[in-house]
Amino acid sequence: MPSVLENQKSLVTTMLKHEETWDLEAIFALRSPDFTHNLLPSDIGGPSRNQDESRKLYETLKPHWKSYKVTKKSEIHDVDEHKAALHTFSSAETDVGHFEMETMWFLTFNEDGTKIQVLTELVDSRSVAELFEKIKAQGEQPKA
Repeated sequence: MPSVLENQKSLVTTMLKHEETWDLEAIFALRSPDFTHNLLPSDIGGPSRNQDESRKLYETLKPHWKSYKVTKKSEIHDVDEHKAALHTFSSAETDVGHFEMETMWFLTFNEDGTKIQVLTELVDSRSVAELFEKIKAQGEQPKA
């Protein structure tokens, strides 16, 4: 039987793989029923979202992504607190041009490390604001 740390690390790897493919069913299957998503800074991300609200955000953005690559720079786990922190760099081709972003991910897991309860993403606000402006110029309104 895998340890809690092994479960957390495996879940992080799986989450990043699913993020790259924008497989929403797979992404949301990794999250607990009481999941909370925080996108920071707050002037870009808005309020905390539950599972359904987070899915709506992903569904709004998904059509714009052609390819997406997430490169993990570092990963730290605190098994006792059921938490992890990741530093990543992402690059993507979208229907509004090339996109790059640096992100810090803060995750809280359930007791056995098999589900994500809280995901807080601190994103590169300039890059995200530019992407949202390009999408808005196409006549769509991303609601971060």
